[in-house]
Amino acid sequence: MSKQFKASGLFSVICLAVVMTACGGTARLEEKSTESVIVTRPSRIVVENFNGNIDVVIGAGDKVTAEVTKFTEFGTRESLKDIDFAITQDGQTVTLKASWPNDKPGRAIPALT
Repeated sequence: MSKQFKASGLFSVICLAVVMTACGGTARLEEKSTESVIVTRPSRIVVENFNGNIDVVIGAGDKVTAEVTKFTEFGTRESLKDIDFAITQDGQTVTLKASWPNDKPGRAIPALT
């Protein structure tokens, strides 16, 4: 194989990668929010999540805060709106829940961290 042929093949692969990236092939879409509830004594934390990472940090103070990042690698910004997130409190139990709306189960491929 000639050096010229190898160089042109490499150039073609690089051009293809640039075009795929420009078309959104590797774009990650994110939507961030923060929600909190005040607690008056030691509480139980319940997390219900269908996909994604969960990091728990224990701190001092009188509130439980959820820093939520919805993201998708393959969907559209609209698909992020398909994920419902709520933080609720019932007595000493704080529940953080991510879910699909009942009419759209698993339609997109977003995740929650």
